Amino acid sequence: MNRGKVSDVAVGTVGDLAGAVVDPEAGLGNTGWREMADRGSWLPPRDVAITARLAWGGLLLLAPGALLRPVGPISTAAVVTLRVLGARHVVQSAVTLWRPTRGVFAAGGVVDGLHCATALVLAAADRRQRPAALTDAAVAATWAVVGVIVATD
Repeated sequence: MNRGKVSDVAVGTVGDLAGAVVDPEAGLGNTGWREMADRGSWLPPRDVAITARLAWGGLLLLAPGALLRPVGPISTAAVVTLRVLGARHVVQSAVTLWRPTRGVFAAGGVVDGLHCATALVLAAADRRQRPAALTDAAVAATWAVVGVIVATD
């Protein structure tokens, strides 16, 4: 690959950074994520989903107040709820890492879909908690979709 120098530091091409074999003159072209994943250049969506869920669970466990501040009141009950939810995400990540099968991802998608439904019920029932509940429902729906996509990929 062609390499340029900037202040005596070797600089690679975008292809080098992505781990792909790309002609620097031609650019990235029509290389899709599946083709890149097949060449081992990108993490499979399954691994990205597990890692993202683990990170999300850790954030819920470690910084619930920072997540609550923009969407609603910070109460003891809300902080405890987010920490319990964070623990559920960490456990779900561990189970999915242990058995990364389509069935486990599909079951996780169902759990996330139920979580979304209960958050919507809370949003309808409690005006004070509505912004936080709707945000939670959107996040849970996203996790449900991710689970279904990975399960059917």
